[in-house]
Amino acid sequence: MSDNTDLLIEKLVASHRAVTPFSPAPILLLSVMLLSAVAALFVLPLGIRTEWGAAALLKTGTLLLLTLTMLNLTLQLSGPQQVNWRQARGFWLLLLLSIGFLMGFTLQAPALSVSQATGVPSFWGCVSWVGFMGGGALLVLLRMFRRARPAQRQRLALALSCCAALLAASIYSLHCTVDAVSYLLTAYLLAVMLIVLSGWLCSRQLWHW
Repeated sequence: MSDNTDLLIEKLVASHRAVTPFSPAPILLLSVMLLSAVAALFVLPLGIRTEWGAAALLKTGTLLLLTLTMLNLTLQLSGPQQVNWRQARGFWLLLLLSIGFLMGFTLQAPALSVSQATGVPSFWGCVSWVGFMGGGALLVLLRMFRRARPAQRQRLALALSCCAALLAASIYSLHCTVDAVSYLLTAYLLAVMLIVLSGWLCSRQLWHW
């Protein structure tokens, strides 16, 4: 009788073991590292650009800094507490650096009209690649953050969407040789907007309690 009681107690303890607290920082870091490696493998067949002028470096630097900014924002929004923006110094620093790089890229980038940018042969290839890889990254991030309890789920979903889209755009910029502001604001922005829209729609089905 006592053996059966002990066995029953052990089963109950095992089935009601305390849930490990959700730690967004290591989960986000691991996810981004794995996604970056996968995206890099997909961009290698396209080829890495060989000529890196000031505009190219500033373009890729801007995208990378924006990705880091969104990663920091994701960490800020992943908890149930309200964000204290006055103490979010890392976020503001990254945002200012992103703006600085973007301004430098605007000054160094070659002139290209919107019609010329949309007529570049690689335009839809850029939209498709960034959209496909960013969409896949978004699904992974949403899956990894399914246990998060954000105070505002739409904001977290938008932050995760921007992370996925900008990460894909940063990797693709290693291949892309079009260094015009108009191309960045058409091809890249279109892909990012599609991913962000998908993330917002997915957020309506997540994090209900």
